[in-house]
Amino acid sequence: MIQKIIQLLLLCSFVQTSYAQLGFCSGNSGSPIFTETFGTGVGQSPLPAGTTTYAYSNGADPDDGFYTVSNTTNYFDWFVIQDHTLNDINGKMLVINSDVNSGEFYTTTINGLCENTSYEFSSWLINLTPSGGFCGPGAIPINVSFEIWDNSDTNLLASGATGNIGSTASPLWRQYGLVFQTLPGQTSVILKMKNNGVGGCGNDLAIDDIVFKTCGDSVVIENANGATTLELCEDTSVSTVPLTAYPDFSVFTSHSYQWQVSSDGTSWTDITGATTNTYNAPTVIGTYYYRVKFAEFVGNVQNSSCNSLSDAFMLTINQEEIPIFNAIQPICAGDTITLPSTSNNAISGIWSPAINNTTTTTYTFTPDAEECATTQTLTVVVNQPITPSFDPVAPICSGESISPLPTVSTNGISGSWSPAIDNTATTTYTFIPSAGQCATNQSLTVIVNQPSSAPSFDSIGPICSGDALSPLP
Repeated sequence: MIQKIIQLLLLCSFVQTSYAQLGFCSGNSGSPIFTETFGTGVGQSPLPAGTTTYAYSNGADPDDGFYTVSNTTNYFDWFVIQDHTLNDINGKMLVINSDVNSGEFYTTTINGLCENTSYEFSSWLINLTPSGGFCGPGAIPINVSFEIWDNSDTNLLASGATGNIGSTASPLWRQYGLVFQTLPGQTSVILKMKNNGVGGCGNDLAIDDIVFKTCGDSVVIENANGATTLELCEDTSVSTVPLTAYPDFSVFTSHSYQWQVSSDGTSWTDITGATTNTYNAPTVIGTYYYRVKFAEFVGNVQNSSCNSLSDAFMLTINQEEIPIFNAIQPICAGDTITLPSTSNNAISGIWSPAINNTTTTTYTFTPDAEECATTQTLTVVVNQPITPSFDPVAPICSGESISPLPTVSTNGISGSWSPAIDNTATTTYTFIPSAGQCATNQSLTVIVNQPSSAPSFDSIGPICSGDALSPLP
């Protein structure tokens, strides 16, 4: 793009999307064989010699036919963006001001490939010219061709173009890809990204995250029920979960496998001897991921430049929890017993046998089917009531004082009496044990005797002083 006198800083956020006009791998891919993120750092830097036909701007703004590798696109009135690579700090990208003539934006050679193997070549692109910028509605769109050549650079194996990618109001990263298959005996190729547009006001772009990787069948890992994930509670009766790799045969006609396991879904380890399409995953407590490396030929399975990787199966085995309950204090026979339906640690379930408030019983808590928990027992002690005992109270004569009735029985039961003491009539008193004691009521009768009629005697005649007096009757 012709250099502008006025440079506008457009500090914009950006979004990204993927496009498949060229064609992406419809199956599973392997780990990247080649990646180009253009590194990190502040300022400009050149590409290695032979990587592009464009001239390096070497610190200046990139005019038509020039490029730079930079952590900024703060040139002319272009969008000012960050690179596409995730988690980069001062991440760089290839920034290009397209020439009026076709030229190679980027080219590299990939070696160590496998013959008769499908690969995907992809990259992220962004049109740096804003639709409301200096070039206006006539801004020239970017248009990039992807080409794959043999290692002699004379035979074009595959190609495709993005088509015109017009200016936008806000920055938009887009991904494009190209799929091809190596020929018999072919182990290296040359990748090219070329200008398929024209020079002038517009056709300014950035390129980032160029990736080259294998392309294989879509392979899904499933269990016997057709699920791709499984969460189970530990069960000593089940030692393995059978898994099966199912390819769709969209690319390969035959398959060789190597199963892998991971505890985090990132770092993978080959499972010794697991080289068929089935594997019995052990039911080990924790979360583990299983996948297969696969290729059409057995010799390619261990070659990261030739194999592909299936989607992962996630297997989670949860450890059984032990339900926790508060102890229930002993009760007296006949009292109410209530057992909680949910444990202190939030496990729901049911109790057996049926509640019995007449005798000491051990109850078993069985968690609900959806809970991953063990059974638990809880014993409720049922005490039989004690009969308070008291010494008898001797009969009294009406009106005589009655000593207070004892508030503690001879066998240690405390309580109170009713009705109030009455020393004028024989009364039966009821002893009511205080709360919290397993004891029955008791009764005690105090006999109150009524006085008999006054004694009567025969009168005694007068005597003379000194006369003998007969004994009184």
